[in-house]
Amino acid sequence: MKNQKIKSIFILIVMFVIFFMMNISMFAETNAELPENFYEYNSGSAENPFMISNLGNLRWLSETEEFWGNDDNQYFFIQTADIDATETKLWNFGSGFSPIGHASITTPPIIVERNDFRGNFNGNNFLISNLYINENSELFVGFFGGIYLADISFLRIENAEIRGYAFIGGIVGQSRESSIRNSSFSGKIYSNNPLDASIAGLIGISDNTIIEFCYSTAILDGNNAATISGLVSVLMRGSLINSYFNGDFVNGSNNHITTTSGLVMMAISTVIENCYVSTTSKQNPNFFGLVGAFQLSVIKNTFWDIETTGLEEPIGIIQGEEWCIVENINGLLSYQMKIQNTFIEFGWDFESIWDIDPENNDGYPFLRTYEPITSTNDFVINPSFMLIGNYPNPFNPETIIKYSIDNPGYVSIDIYNIRGQKVRNLLNSFMDRGEYYLMWNGRDDDGFEVGSAVYFYMMRSGEQVTVRRMVLLK
Repeated sequence: MKNQKIKSIFILIVMFVIFFMMNISMFAETNAELPENFYEYNSGSAENPFMISNLGNLRWLSETEEFWGNDDNQYFFIQTADIDATETKLWNFGSGFSPIGHASITTPPIIVERNDFRGNFNGNNFLISNLYINENSELFVGFFGGIYLADISFLRIENAEIRGYAFIGGIVGQSRESSIRNSSFSGKIYSNNPLDASIAGLIGISDNTIIEFCYSTAILDGNNAATISGLVSVLMRGSLINSYFNGDFVNGSNNHITTTSGLVMMAISTVIENCYVSTTSKQNPNFFGLVGAFQLSVIKNTFWDIETTGLEEPIGIIQGEEWCIVENINGLLSYQMKIQNTFIEFGWDFESIWDIDPENNDGYPFLRTYEPITSTNDFVINPSFMLIGNYPNPFNPETIIKYSIDNPGYVSIDIYNIRGQKVRNLLNSFMDRGEYYLMWNGRDDDGFEVGSAVYFYMMRSGEQVTVRRMVLLK
């Protein structure tokens, strides 16, 4: 009998040890792990970008600020496999994954400390799934907290949960002078600040950023936010083109007023073109189909589903209406939104950009999958010049174009219209190293004034080319 008791106690101890060890392994956090090519020659460059192939590599990037880049160094990253980030819910005592790049605010007084991500991240169309971020007191929260002079492409974030204080976006909290292309987000986004928080399906706040071929199918929770927007909360001096929101809004409670916009809450000096909105949240009386406030901007060939949104009003407030261009924005019935010819009539490209399939995206238009860079040798080498931008943008009648030269050489800068026709040559000369400015007065090579429209300015040196957009508003 005594031996039987001893045996039973021994078995219980063994079972307890096994259970304990299983739980330790279950809750153990993945440590930061250097990319496998970290010690290779020229790693982190355009020719040999750091390879992000697992959760440990992703954690290394989020926690190693010296590789986010600075004025002297830019680093390149390429994702090489799907990454399951479920474990991030256990990280950092419940805070989860640390956003890449950040801006923090301390009060009083208000002090903003920035360390933006300034690199090139190519997600390569691989997934990052089940990501968890819970930054209770932080501004500019997203997978990237803050980016500056960065290029984000082919990033796919799926089934994520992101919570922050204000200016929260699925992809980026704050973007400045950057580009975000061919990227998408699905999951839930919340705020912990009911007074003045803004949440959006892609970007919290954007300044001088190009956003193209992007979409969000997020669930945006307005129970603790002042404004919620399908794609971008504040869009300034940039562009939102060939993108869409097909997600859901959770409206504020009875004692909390939330203003909702299908695409953008506030558009200032920007271009919105070839976009659409569909959502099931039609019960919010403070809901605008496309944009909440619109100023010095262009919106063209953009649509929203009046059945699923329950709205016939696309824009809340238009400020300086004489300086805005509003063309071909239409509320459509659901069946019209699922017919290809509806959009082709207004110039949408269903040959290489858009497609429709009843079995895909609830039958609404979806973006074709662009082929990402699959070889690390295919990265475009960082040019020996930089086309920094133009100001003001939009402009009338003049704008200043700023650019810099790292290596002396012959440089040309030309203006093109939206049809690809050259309008004006501004520069064709040998240039020494330095920073320069050019003025364009809104006239073509023959001296005639050109009309209000979107224009492109292209800087070329040898085989290296950079293009940016600008808007002339008269």
